[in-house]
Amino acid sequence: MARGLSCIALCLVGLCMPATAWAGSSAPAQAAEPMELQPIDGGVRVVDRAGQTLVEHLHPALFPEPRRYREGRDGRRPVGPIEADGAFYYALGHDLLRFDVDAQALTSRRRMPATVVGLEEGDDGALRVALEAFAYAAAPTGEEGQEDDWVVIDVRPDQAEVPGRGPWDWAGTMAPLRDVMWLDGVPLEAEPGASAEPVRRDQEEERGLIEELEERERFDRTNPYLALYRGEAWLRMGDEDRAQRAFEQALGHEEADWIDLIRITMRLEYGGHADLAKAAFERAVEEMERAGVRGDYVLTMANATFGMVWHGEAMRRALRDEDLDGAHRVAGYIDGFFPNLEGAPLAWSRLAIWQEERRGTEQARHWEERAAELGQSPRADTFYERAAQRVDWYLTGQLALFVTVLLAGAILGLRRRRETENESDVEDRRFWVRLMPRFYLGDVAALVLLFVVLLALPMTLGPPLHSMVTFAEAPAAVGGDAMAAPTTPRWLDGLADSPAKDALVAEWESEFAATREGGRGPGEAAVDRLIVETIEADTGAQAPRSFSELEASPGTTQDFPWLGPLLDFGHSLRGATLLFLVLAINALIFGGLLQAVIRRVPGVGRIGRALIPGGPESLGPFRLPLLAAFLFGLAMMTPLSRAAQSITEAELVRYYGLESAPSTIGTALPTTGFAIITVALVIHAIGVVTDRRRRN
Repeated sequence: MARGLSCIALCLVGLCMPATAWAGSSAPAQAAEPMELQPIDGGVRVVDRAGQTLVEHLHPALFPEPRRYREGRDGRRPVGPIEADGAFYYALGHDLLRFDVDAQALTSRRRMPATVVGLEEGDDGALRVALEAFAYAAAPTGEEGQEDDWVVIDVRPDQAEVPGRGPWDWAGTMAPLRDVMWLDGVPLEAEPGASAEPVRRDQEEERGLIEELEERERFDRTNPYLALYRGEAWLRMGDEDRAQRAFEQALGHEEADWIDLIRITMRLEYGGHADLAKAAFERAVEEMERAGVRGDYVLTMANATFGMVWHGEAMRRALRDEDLDGAHRVAGYIDGFFPNLEGAPLAWSRLAIWQEERRGTEQARHWEERAAELGQSPRADTFYERAAQRVDWYLTGQLALFVTVLLAGAILGLRRRRETENESDVEDRRFWVRLMPRFYLGDVAALVLLFVVLLALPMTLGPPLHSMVTFAEAPAAVGGDAMAAPTTPRWLDGLADSPAKDALVAEWESEFAATREGGRGPGEAAVDRLIVETIEADTGAQAPRSFSELEASPGTTQDFPWLGPLLDFGHSLRGATLLFLVLAINALIFGGLLQAVIRRVPGVGRIGRALIPGGPESLGPFRLPLLAAFLFGLAMMTPLSRAAQSITEAELVRYYGLESAPSTIGTALPTTGFAIITVALVIHAIGVVTDRRRRN
C-alpha cells in the first residue's frame, strides 16, 4: 500500500515546474483533402496527397514530464496510426483514438484495459489491439518483445461495450489528463495542493490559455479535461457564466468515461462547485455500471487514488476551511465510488471525531456507523491493519513478559519463612545459601512457562504478516476489479491450493477469454470474498514457521523493519539459553536479597505481598502469571500498545486527506487493558484476604 504513493507521485511529476514556451498544435490549413495521418515525435500530423502538413498535434502525455514537452524534446511516438473503416486509429496510453478524415479531428476515444503497445487491422473490420500484459508486475517469463509480453484483443470500431472491466494498471489512464495539465499555458502552481495561496495571473495569460484550449478542442473532441480547465480559466478571469457552461460541458462530455467523470467530480468539489460535482458523481456511477466496473471490488487505495486524483486535496481543503458539509460530501463520493477501500474504517472514524468536535453530530453518527459496519467482517483491504494490530499485541506482550521474568525474583523473595525455621538456623548457613529465596516446584514451572512463551511469542506474527504481504504483492488488477489481467494467474500460481483459489482461476479464465474477444465475462463470482479466502488458505499453508523465515519475511524486512532487532535475541538456541540463564540468576539474586531484607524487617514482606500483584502466597504457582497479566494490561494502557497501528493509521489516512483530523488512537481508555487490570487486581485482593485469614 505505501509503495503506491511513490508511483502516484511519479505519474503526477512536474506539478510545480516553471513554464517555458512551446507550441502545442497548429491550426489546420485550407488545403487539399487530407490523405493520411502520420506519427511524429510527441504526436501526429495530417498530410495531404502532396505531402503538405495540414494539422500537427502534439500530445503532452507522450513526453516524460511537463518541462520536456514545453522544451519540445524527448517526445515518444504514439502507437499507430493505422487506417481502417475509413478513419485513422492510434493509441495513447490506454486510449484508442479515432481520427475522422472528413472532420480533421479526433472524434472517438475508447479506453482499453491496459496500455496499448501494438495496433493493426484485423479480420471483418475489427482492430487487433496489443495490450501491455505485465505493467507494474514481476518480469514476464518470455524475453522482452516476445508474445508473452502482450495480450492481443479484437475490438470492433462500432461496438458500444468497452473490453474488460477495471484497468489492469490504473496509472495508464492518466494520458488525457496529462494532455491538458501539462500544456504550456496551464499554471501548474494552481493545481490542487501545489500552493496554499490563490494564484493570480494576468488577464492576457488566461485569455491565451483559453485560446489554446479552444484550439485543441477543435482537433481533439474527445478530451473532457479541456473544457474543465477552460472553465477554471474563465473563473480566474471572473466570468462565472462561461465557467459554468464549460464545467457543464466537461461533466456532460460524450467521450468522458467513468474514470474521467470521477476525477471531474473531485475537481469540481475541490473548486467549490457542489451542485456540479453532485451531477458529475451521479453520471460517473451510471457510467461505472455501464462499463461493468464494480466499485465495491476496488480494494486498494493506490488504485483508487489514480482514479480520483484530487479527492485528498478536496478533503484537506474542507478540513482547512472547517467545512462540515464539504467534508461530508467528499467522504460520500469516495464511499460511493469505492466503498471497501483499505483504510476506510480508520478514515471514517477520524472524520467522525472531527465532525463531532465541531458539533456535526448527525454527520458524525453516520460515519461512526459506517466505520463500524466496515469493521465487522475481515476483508482483503484490512490485512494491513490486522497485521499492525498483531504487531502491537506482540510488542505489548513481549514487554509484559520480559518485565515479569525480570521481577520474578521479587515474587519469589516475598515468600515467608517456614514457621519451624528460626533465625539461628538461617544465620548458620553460608552467605550464598542465605541469598537463595524459598520457592516451590510450581514457581519454577511458572517461570519456565513464561520464558517459553516469551521466546515463542514472535511466531504469532507469522500469519498476519504473511497475509498482509500476500495481498500487498498481488497485482494492481486484483485489487481493482480487473481479474482478466494476465498478472492474476501468475500471482495465484504462487499461492497454496484451495477451493477459493480454484474459483478465482475460473473467474480469471472467464474474464480473460471474454476480454480477448472485446467483451467482458459474466462476473458472477464474489471476488472480494474469494480473495480473502484464498489468502487465508495460503497463510495456513505457507506462513513462517521458524525465526529465520519470520526474519526474512518482507513484512519484517520492509513493512515493519524495526521488528528485526526485537526478534534477534530468540533466533538461536544459544542466545535463548544465555538469556534464560541471565534472567534466572537475576531472579534468584533479586529474590534472595529481598528475602534477606524481609528477615530483618518483616513488615516489608507484608507490605510487598499486599501491594505487588501476584505477591500473596495463597495464589501459589499462579503468582507469576497474575503479575504477567497485570503488566500486560498496564502495557496496553501505554502508547506502546498502539505503536504499529499509529504508523499504519498515519500512512492510510494520508490517502484520504484526513491526516490533520484527530487520531482514533488514544481517544478513549483501552477497555481491554482496563478490564485485564481490574480482573488481576480482584484476584490479587482475594489472595491478600486469604493470606490474612491464614495468619490469623
